[in-house]
Amino acid sequence: MKPVFFLMLAPALLLGQSWNSGDQSIRAQIRGGGSSDSGKCTAEVEVDGVAEIALRGDEGRIRTLAGNPARWRRLECTSAMPRNISDFRFKGVDGRGRQDLSQDPRNNNGLAVIRIEDPKGGSDGYTFDIEWRGSGTWSGSGNSNSGWGNSNSGSGWGNSNSGSGWGNNNSNSGWGNNNSNTGWGNNWGNNFSYRGSGSGSFSHSNGQRQDLRGAYVTMDRNSGIAQVNFNTSEGQEALQFSGRIQRIDRDTVTVDLQSARNRGERVNATGTIRLQVSGDRRVRAISSDGNAAGGRFNLNYRE
Repeated sequence: MKPVFFLMLAPALLLGQSWNSGDQSIRAQIRGGGSSDSGKCTAEVEVDGVAEIALRGDEGRIRTLAGNPARWRRLECTSAMPRNISDFRFKGVDGRGRQDLSQDPRNNNGLAVIRIEDPKGGSDGYTFDIEWRGSGTWSGSGNSNSGWGNSNSGSGWGNSNSGSGWGNNNSNSGWGNNNSNTGWGNNWGNNFSYRGSGSGSFSHSNGQRQDLRGAYVTMDRNSGIAQVNFNTSEGQEALQFSGRIQRIDRDTVTVDLQSARNRGERVNATGTIRLQVSGDRRVRAISSDGNAAGGRFNLNYRE
């Protein structure tokens, strides 16, 4: 399966992007009941594996990362979600697995992304609510906020022309099923998670630079997927990198970079991420270099 990122909105928002027909989109049923600057949406989906749900305005899109295809059951809102939100709340209501807000619309140009992980065989229904307070509407001309500085690139959520991304689940690449990949810490469990503050820098050949101020790292032993997010001078988790674990050698985890986000804009990326993990499950240092958005980048960070 070639994963793609998703979200179909009103035609003015497509900006020449290509959407994968296998991803399910839905337009919300507007029920009313919200105020002029607040509202609520209730979403219900069916997941058998791992899926991401993206919501913006009055539309949403669901993308299957692993397992059987996820599908919509319903999306009901009091009003369309505005682009500019001052307060936002996500709440998982029902479902046997895990639901997490992976992209906060306040830091993501009005785009909310929820990740659902269903741990058992067979599908299950998941319901969640999002609520907001704020004002402003989505104009559909947001290229000036392009994270990578490529106003004509046409990249972002709809950039579906690659076989890379978080859910590139080749059957022979699951972590823990490859004997060459050794060294997973005995005290890490199947899911490693770390959040901490630090300092560092990110620079791109297009002249862009961001100061790094904190890191959030997750690694999944079963799928081999690693996610490395940075709080920067541009905002909380403004830089995000995804890839697949290739090797663990003592305290160093090497990740093959597959995709990157800069202030919500996703592009294909290649390169290597190196994480130094101490025995107490702390990520002491992170370095990376590679290609993204048509140019070279370099990143160094220390706790």
